[in-house]
Amino acid sequence: MDEKDQQAYKELQNRMIDTSQKQKFVEQQLRVTQLNMKKASLTQEELKPVSDDTNLYEQIGRGYFLKPRQQLMEQLDAAQKTGESEIHQLQEQGKSIAKARKEVEDELRELLQHSPALVRSLQGA
Repeated sequence: MDEKDQQAYKELQNRMIDTSQKQKFVEQQLRVTQLNMKKASLTQEELKPVSDDTNLYEQIGRGYFLKPRQQLMEQLDAAQKTGESEIHQLQEQGKSIAKARKEVEDELRELLQHSPALVRSLQGA
């Protein structure tokens, strides 16, 4: 068995693990961002019937602070717009990671096809 093939296999295996971890991280960030957008949307829906001159409480950490309704609505709008741009960015990042993973899979498949000795050593291990 060729030492160069074995080293290439280990490198490809590490790249595969790395891209898989990155892909899971991006998917997790995407879910969190979508959840935050949903919360902002639902909060806006609940605040629509409230009159504009009403002061509302906003939770920041462990504290609650009194703010005008209009200011709270603007913050929720901004949160949704930011979330939309983050989702777009994360989707693009996910596509590029998926493409990189596919390339690694193809390289790994090609290596295994051209090195039967490596396949035998992996099956015996």
